Amino acid sequence: MPIHATAIDAYGRSISCQELGYPEMGPLPMGWKIDQLGNYGELRGGNVFPLSFQGNQSGDYPFIKVSDMNRDGNERVVNSANHWIDDDARKALGATVFLPGSIVFAKIGAAIFLERKRVLATESCIDNNMMAFTLKDHHSSRMFFYYVFLNLQLGKYTSTTALPSLSESQVARIIVPIPPPVEQRSIASVLSSMDELVGSIESLIAKKAAIRWTAMHQIFKGQVRFAGFEEKWRFGTFSQIFHRINSRGHQIQASEYCDFGRYPVVDQGQASIVAFSDRTDKVLRCLKDGLIIFGDHTRRVKFIDRDFIIGADGTQIFATKEGHFPKFFYYQLLTKEIPDTGYNRHFKFLQELVFCAPTLPEQETIACALSEMDDEIAALEKRRQKLLAMKHGMMQQLLTGRMRLPHASKSPDEEQAP
Repeated sequence: MPIHATAIDAYGRSISCQELGYPEMGPLPMGWKIDQLGNYGELRGGNVFPLSFQGNQSGDYPFIKVSDMNRDGNERVVNSANHWIDDDARKALGATVFLPGSIVFAKIGAAIFLERKRVLATESCIDNNMMAFTLKDHHSSRMFFYYVFLNLQLGKYTSTTALPSLSESQVARIIVPIPPPVEQRSIASVLSSMDELVGSIESLIAKKAAIRWTAMHQIFKGQVRFAGFEEKWRFGTFSQIFHRINSRGHQIQASEYCDFGRYPVVDQGQASIVAFSDRTDKVLRCLKDGLIIFGDHTRRVKFIDRDFIIGADGTQIFATKEGHFPKFFYYQLLTKEIPDTGYNRHFKFLQELVFCAPTLPEQETIACALSEMDDEIAALEKRRQKLLAMKHGMMQQLLTGRMRLPHASKSPDEEQAP
């Protein structure tokens, strides 16, 4: 049967499989079929979790909330939670216990569109803003269905009311291509190996970032000196080292942002470059050794060494005075503690800071060493992005039968829970 044929979607409408996120697929391989998710697993929402039951750090069951998907270590499998309950509390709440291997995701609100899906590592309860898919077909692979969910854009199936939501029946009626169980496990194994490779790169990035952070603090406290430098360090105030550059004439509005252009647009947000522009009349010519960007509202510190355009109010631009190497003071500024007063102006706190100022050659040596660390991290991050793109492409190919794998001989009961 051609997989591009029309089927019935979660609302009972006729819809093509291209619209379901499986474009240009051609006929299904032999043994594959299109089927509804609800025929393979149970979809069930969580339970109300009153504040009076929250806050316990131990118990019989973790009570998973949407925010727990953001915890470090929970990027794929939910290994930790902010709240726990004992069995008496569970009975009092009438809370469902979901089995290990259940796939959980947001079912109410804007969190649906973040498309985060996680696998439960242990018996857990979930709150009423979440839904779980628990496999009931014992011949199928839990992890295969995790990747099926990962590939789905559940935001397409939300209700059109003021508060977006998903119902169990809607998700149960979503149709997807299903290979035989043996091929499911082969696909899950390959994609899991890709995840492990990405995870190893992410661990290495985190390790190198921690080393860099420690090195910066030790250097700027004078605990570590580079060979050949023994002269006592001087110290200076912000006004003695920096001067501000008037950026008013170099700013554009968000409506003028482009995906492509000659000049990068830099603002006070998290991204190093937020957009691009060809507005030559707005270009700020960068000084030879670079400039420092400070987010007056966000407290983010950036460094730029190319011509650019400013993209938001509150983006402060600093240059260093003669005898001061800008990238050295960029790194030093990263280590400074600037109080967070919310979405207010924070420049006044910079004016109170004191900076160490070794000789110019030592500043340049330190900046060069830290830049090399940054380059290593950037290379790893680039490799991580390539692997993620490769995994996404493989997932599209494998989940549609366009790429085939040798069938595994493992029996269904040999599969281990994640």
